[in-house]
Amino acid sequence: MDRYDSGLENFKNICGENAINSLEELKAISPELASMVIEFAYGDLHTLTNLTHREKEIISITSLITQGEINSALELHYKAALNIGITSKEIKDLIVHSVAYIGFPKAIKAMMLLKEVLVKI
Repeated sequence: MDRYDSGLENFKNICGENAINSLEELKAISPELASMVIEFAYGDLHTLTNLTHREKEIISITSLITQGEINSALELHYKAALNIGITSKEIKDLIVHSVAYIGFPKAIKAMMLLKEVLVKI
């Protein structure tokens, strides 16, 4: 199995079949970037075995919140986390715990996006 196929399988397992729409939207505007995401992030990084997918999603969510990336990327990772068994309570606690490091505005935005995601699913 090549990097793309392996990455796509990981992407589907972690993010769920519904995330394919996000990937297709990215492919429509930039097939090259979509391939890089699948091959590198999910074909290379997610095949490393020292961290579980759960730990990787917690890191991804925390990193995006810290950067202030309260957007579709964070939404995708919230959904992925829920898809692999991280609870909404755990995500809420992660956001609350992060407030000392990221500040209230980012934490509030992150919490409000989580609320939107939970309403949709």
